[in-house]
Amino acid sequence: MAYRWLTEYLMSFPGVQMQYKDGWEWERYLVAGRMFAAICHDETGDPLITLRGRPQDVQLLRQAHEDVLPGHWMNKENWNSVRLLGELPDETLRQMVESAYEVVYAALPPEKKREVAQAAHAQETEQPPRTQ
Repeated sequence: MAYRWLTEYLMSFPGVQMQYKDGWEWERYLVAGRMFAAICHDETGDPLITLRGRPQDVQLLRQAHEDVLPGHWMNKENWNSVRLLGELPDETLRQMVESAYEVVYAALPPEKKREVAQAAHAQETEQPPRTQ
């Protein structure tokens, strides 16, 4: 996989958990139990990331970038997959991940959003201070 920073970036968002899905061989990234991203492989074995998106954006991204495809094994109106072979600019992939998280987070019920915020705050206070 060309994007060595990707897993760390996925895990950097508040409340994210990674869950390995046996049988599918997918690393699923969830916020409050809802998936916003998954790293998997296509039929040829090439690595993909599948990301939730806004319906108005998924088509535009596919038209603009050859490595952005309809969501692998997902609803094609709301999900895109990206070939992880290094052709898509890093910044574009980062924006797609951020958008995927935001779409799923925005759809959470208020009590789940509070839980995510509280867990993120607790995690921040547990981190040792950075030294220079």
